[in-house]
Amino acid sequence: MTSRLAGLISAMLVMAMANSAADESFDGSSRQLDAPQKASALHGIDWAGMDHDTPPGVDFFRHANGTWYDTTSIEKGKWQAGALETAKSRTDERAEEIVRRIRRSRWPSDSNEAKFLAIFRNHIDHNSRRQVGLRPVGPFLSLIEGAETHDHVASLLGSYNLDAGGLISITLRLDPIEGQGYVASIEPADLLLQSRSLYLRSDPMALDQVERAQAQLKRLLQRVDWSSDTAERVAAVLDLERRLAALYPDAVSRRQPVSAEQVFGVDDLGTAYPGFPWRRFLAARGVTEDTIIQVRVSEELPGLIAAFNATPVDVWRDYLTLRFSLTYGPYLDELTARIVHRFDSARLGVEPALPTRRQRARRVATDLLPDPVGQAYVERYLSDSVVHEVEKIVDWTLLAYRERIENANWLSDDTRQRAIEKLDAIQVVVGEPPGWNNFEQFVPVRGSPFYNAYSRQQLRHRSALSRLQMPAEDPIEAAANSETRISDIFFSPISVGAYYLPTLNAIVIPAAYLQPPYYNPSASMAVNFGAVGTTIGHELGHAFDDQGAKRGPSGKISNWWDEDDKARFDAKGARLSDHLSRFDAVPGIPLNTDLTLGENLSDLAGVEIAFRALELARAAGGTDTLSKDDAQAFFISYAQKRRAKRLPTVNIDFAYSDPHSPPSVRVNGILPHVDGWYAAFDITEDDPLWLSPDHRIQVW
Repeated sequence: MTSRLAGLISAMLVMAMANSAADESFDGSSRQLDAPQKASALHGIDWAGMDHDTPPGVDFFRHANGTWYDTTSIEKGKWQAGALETAKSRTDERAEEIVRRIRRSRWPSDSNEAKFLAIFRNHIDHNSRRQVGLRPVGPFLSLIEGAETHDHVASLLGSYNLDAGGLISITLRLDPIEGQGYVASIEPADLLLQSRSLYLRSDPMALDQVERAQAQLKRLLQRVDWSSDTAERVAAVLDLERRLAALYPDAVSRRQPVSAEQVFGVDDLGTAYPGFPWRRFLAARGVTEDTIIQVRVSEELPGLIAAFNATPVDVWRDYLTLRFSLTYGPYLDELTARIVHRFDSARLGVEPALPTRRQRARRVATDLLPDPVGQAYVERYLSDSVVHEVEKIVDWTLLAYRERIENANWLSDDTRQRAIEKLDAIQVVVGEPPGWNNFEQFVPVRGSPFYNAYSRQQLRHRSALSRLQMPAEDPIEAAANSETRISDIFFSPISVGAYYLPTLNAIVIPAAYLQPPYYNPSASMAVNFGAVGTTIGHELGHAFDDQGAKRGPSGKISNWWDEDDKARFDAKGARLSDHLSRFDAVPGIPLNTDLTLGENLSDLAGVEIAFRALELARAAGGTDTLSKDDAQAFFISYAQKRRAKRLPTVNIDFAYSDPHSPPSVRVNGILPHVDGWYAAFDITEDDPLWLSPDHRIQVW
């Protein structure tokens, strides 16, 4: 990345001096646009979905998306409609076609494709699943039923052989302090309803979601326990989870990185946090005495331990039974799978819409063995030219970021240099992962969807344990071991989203993200910079947001800021939060700017940097001043990338838990800080979104 960037800087200077023709790299034709070429500049924009009657300075989100919003309904079984769902639906259609192609071919018995088909056919075989019923889980449920003491419960909570989990989770992570090597991280386990806020809220919508989810849990416990007295038992489990939710760190606290004072060995853990049978718990997880434990929840652990001891064993048995049944219910008979699906719909507040048997079989097979579909997706839908063009946008964005850092007069020379070092160290992976998984040890069996899911998970556990023994090394260059990810930036190419990995200082942009509205090879340069360019800028921004600023080039926690510089940076975040605090997350619930600060900073940085990157790309092509049409296309593209319409239940839950601001705020709250937006749409002091220049915040 660094060598490409250096070459790009030289090339830009040469092209600018030569006043060469417009850049032709995006689709083989000239992209230099004159002012009258509005239609060309806006190629790739959903013109019909805009609300041209709403002035840009009044509500830019509606200006860009109003007609679409008014005419769009959320599909049954889904929690939102919008840009993300459009891309996901298209990816699903492509994945379906890939599976059809895999099914039409003959494969060697030991190939990943043959194993994928074995899982698929097992899951689609309704009659076999019905005949097998619940027999595969009988021994596991008997194991839970046999727990008589809290020590025994602790063993089951930790046991990867049971794989029910709960209360306290042990997760393999890259060392969050050093940025390399591995640690077993102790964290709060997930909750049955997933959302912490659902347990703590008392509004009618939350109470209805909990009540409907509780009804499905009753059905599930009846199904696996053959008992009718489940109402009070499920209520006791949810009461336990409600007490746990109150102890768990809130969404703001979970954003904070780990501090060095929280590192323990197994022997030290029992001394630091007495009252819990740590040795039995950790031994069941396969963690040995010489393993370093990274404790992320030191303030909460005493409360979790107290709740463990105060809860009767019979409640823990029901708790473990429900957790195990929810995990493996989708791989049992049809009735059990439907109950689990209805439970998931209820906790989300979604009207249940059961996928077809073929769709469920594909999703199960792809979840257990993702590579056959992922590799085929890359081969069929990701061209080298698309990767090349997106990497060029990456380079222009990096160049714009470097320019902003170098010109940041509020930074001291030392901090500026260290910021550039971190920027230069960022690795960006576009399209596909550095390598693929090896599934040699995974051998599916006919007629047992449960066994295939369970054995696949057991291999993952064993792989995680083996990685704890690996020496600290550059994870991106690490060789694959037999049943794990080839590197710590492995991802599925069919996932729709981009993300920054702070412990690796790396950005990942999967293949499935490189489709409209995020990237369109036939769209204008301005549209693509407004879409995928702002995404790249956003993810780069996370390297320098309120949390990313606490890590150095290698991902290691490091205070590389001059104290005065950090104070000035924090002041920018405080001013941005002050401005965005005037917005509601949903009507009646103010935006939690402590929770959304990092994403807000990255949103603003992403737009600022991508817009400057577009200017630099145009200048390199001989266009000294960005046309008004290009500028408009850039900002409309950004706003349309953010389009989303969500269920009220989801909007409220996100208000308490989502570190991202609502889509409309990511547009109307961010763009008024960008000078180029005012010039593009002739925004004046008379417009409600206007901010005076001295109130506009430039992050970089």
